[in-house]
Amino acid sequence: ARMAGFSSGELDLYDRAKIAEQDARGALSLAERLGREEGLREGRTEGLAEGLREGLAEGLREAVRTVCQALDIELDAERESILAGLGAAELKELQAAYCATAAGADARDQLQAANGIVSLHMSWSSTGANSAVAPPKM
Repeated sequence: ARMAGFSSGELDLYDRAKIAEQDARGALSLAERLGREEGLREGRTEGLAEGLREGLAEGLREAVRTVCQALDIELDAERESILAGLGAAELKELQAAYCATAAGADARDQLQAANGIVSLHMSWSSTGANSAVAPPKM
């Protein structure tokens, strides 16, 4: 009823305005959908990377626990807490330190090295240093 008094030109302008409104709604809808899809892709990628980092760190922690168990080294609550606080990079440094120290060492030296590995983080964190963790002295 409102458009009944429109001239042909006014109807054309009215139609174009409504088409432009619909195009704008469609563009917003498309942008929203594409943004959501991109966010999901990024989230999956970041989540996968984080999961891999966490899995690696937990695997390295388990390796240290296994070495300690094999060498009858007690992992008390304090040592377990320190071990839980180490990240993958620190755990890799500990692993490298152990491997370098244990290569060619007798059983007593290996036990001493393993004890040193578990306690290395204490000295590392107490100094506040971010340098590489040195292998334990024999």
